[in-house]
Amino acid sequence: MIKPGIFKTFTSDPNRRLTVIGTSVGATLEYLRGKDHLVYLELTGTRVTDETIGAVAALKGLESLSLSNTRITDKGLVKLAELPRLQSLWLRGTAVTQDGFGRYKDLLVQNGHNIPWIGN
Repeated sequence: MIKPGIFKTFTSDPNRRLTVIGTSVGATLEYLRGKDHLVYLELTGTRVTDETIGAVAALKGLESLSLSNTRITDKGLVKLAELPRLQSLWLRGTAVTQDGFGRYKDLLVQNGHNIPWIGN
């Protein structure tokens, strides 16, 4: 169950943009189910992990994603290669390595997707 105030919507179009900062991941991932219309998602400081990133990878409409200061590693990053529209990705404060990012880029090319801008 989602508690009131757990989510901070960002911008005038909360149906397409969502900012979630510093929460546990359970309620967040439950909320994200079926939110294919989201284009911007910020999960900064949440407890997203390689095991839970699949819920994010299922949001095929995402164009911008921030996973800064989460528990994502190389293993989880490759799952994001399933996001065909992703244009920007923030990974500051994660355990993603250069090697992991290289594998991610290779998967994007294999899938025929553009390589997003990466912020840190």
